[in-house]
Amino acid sequence: MTLKQIKERLSLGEHQRIEFKPSIDNLDELGKTVCGFLNTFGGYLICGVTKRGEVIGIDDSHDKVNKLERYLIEHISPKAFVAVQAEELDKQVVVSIEVPAGSDIPYAFKNVIYIRTDEDTQAATPQIIRDIVMRHQIEPERWERRFSLAKLEKDIDEQEITAAVADAGNVSKVLFRDKKDIFMILEDFSVARYGRLTNGGDVLFTKNPAIRLPQTRIRAVCYSSDNKDSDQFRDMKSFEGPLYRVFEEAYSFITRN
Repeated sequence: MTLKQIKERLSLGEHQRIEFKPSIDNLDELGKTVCGFLNTFGGYLICGVTKRGEVIGIDDSHDKVNKLERYLIEHISPKAFVAVQAEELDKQVVVSIEVPAGSDIPYAFKNVIYIRTDEDTQAATPQIIRDIVMRHQIEPERWERRFSLAKLEKDIDEQEITAAVADAGNVSKVLFRDKKDIFMILEDFSVARYGRLTNGGDVLFTKNPAIRLPQTRIRAVCYSSDNKDSDQFRDMKSFEGPLYRVFEEAYSFITRN
């Protein structure tokens, strides 16, 4: 969130999608609220403010934010992207937690499913859990979550996975159970389950996903003139492979031409 957005939400006061916290020391309380937001309509936690929205600030925010991020990654399942950031407001540091509505509901914090009702977070009853699951089953599964025809044993690009693990480690956004186990890494990235790769994992981490998914192939053309009806090309190239590599090669083509 930007400072302007934080100020706007402070002026609105607490409701189903906004909650204020005086600190970020109670990690379990924050985890329950984040889980509740994921299972309903998403929401915002603003920490370092009173219930009235008065800024009181948070000390040692950098270390506490890092600890909070890792705690949420470790204890919320399935994995969800939650944006945690510190901002200076009125010469005090506040921490905002932006939570989107979850797309893989139901989510659990420490194996308990929570929901938001009005301004409160509470554990979901069996009836509510049943309703959540039934509603989720009716919705079509997203394409990237569907199973791929790729074979883990022969199609996986291990170098691409190793590079992704290194990049994830630099920003501390993913907690890996075992960095030597390829399948566990793919599960931690949420691109594999039940021993199979998803379409998302195929696009990101196989040697040539275009064999199974031709829509991932990119063809780039640079015309010799501004007339696109011309059949004269200065440069033309097709790109296939893991998504990140294709992106880099396509970007290089654009800058080169």
